Amino acid sequence: MFGPILHHGIGHHVFALVISSNLKHLWVKRICAQSSSVTAYGSVSPEEDFAEAYALYLKPSRLCTESARGAPKLAFMRELVFSGDPWTLKETKSL
Repeated sequence: MFGPILHHGIGHHVFALVISSNLKHLWVKRICAQSSSVTAYGSVSPEEDFAEAYALYLKPSRLCTESARGAPKLAFMRELVFSGDPWTLKETKSL
């Protein structure tokens, strides 16, 4: 139970401090706007949906089985946030 909660919290950190503003904009305006939240809790806000999708990405079979709504979010995580490996982020924000 601790793992999903920890991964959700890390998802918030990644959204707030790691990914670029362009990716945040894409997530909010396109990905979230055109698909349902991956979980009921994710429907609270785009940030919560990102954190939920981030945590679920680490268990891709679970994200895909949530329903078809997980497919575009899984693709976003795989192609734009991670480097193919669920434990390696692709992009870091310049400080």
